[in-house]
Amino acid sequence: MLEDVCFYLEHYSSLLDLKDAESVTLVAKKIAVSHFNQLHDFVRSVVLSTQWQLSRQDDLNRFDATQAEAQWSDTQALERRLGEYHEELECTMIQCRVPLQDLDVEHVGDWKDVGADFQFLYMRFKDIRRRVEGLNSAITALTNLAAARQALKSQEVALREAKNTKVLTFLGLVFIPLAYTATLFSMAEPYAPGGDKFWQYFAISIPLIVLVGSLYYFSARGLSMM
Repeated sequence: MLEDVCFYLEHYSSLLDLKDAESVTLVAKKIAVSHFNQLHDFVRSVVLSTQWQLSRQDDLNRFDATQAEAQWSDTQALERRLGEYHEELECTMIQCRVPLQDLDVEHVGDWKDVGADFQFLYMRFKDIRRRVEGLNSAITALTNLAAARQALKSQEVALREAKNTKVLTFLGLVFIPLAYTATLFSMAEPYAPGGDKFWQYFAISIPLIVLVGSLYYFSARGLSMM
């Protein structure tokens, strides 16, 4: 700060009244205003970049929960830091005896009116803070949406596996009576394929299949109703 103040006093002394001690503080205040202005422009560029990335997406399915949570964390940090910047600006304005209010354009004086500069920055920081809060709410909603979609995909996978298990169970219900009947009739020769009593294999197996399938169906319906 000291080097900057000396630079402006050496090269732009014609714009200042060096007989007034306030000229030195005027240069220091202008430098502080410039630093806060650059800080605001940096935060604004970050916010605009994040908003542009969200607005240029035509398919939000590519956002998974991890990516959305990372953006939410970054926005939370940005909102916290922006609150600190706003508090620092308010402290600086209080130290410079500048009222904490928005700029009134009708009462702006010449370029030496540092109070107007600080009030304009105060207004800009409040505006960018509101935008960050809105962006934070949007990313929070996006995080919830991504988590819901991920949960829906998990439910779809579980439902698909349940259907596959149901098919395997049905196949087992069909083949278990057949295997049981084949084992039972394999004890004697007349019931083997090509024997005189081989027709009894189908006469007993088919009713068993219908009976076991009916028991499975009604038990499944009873469990679903419960």
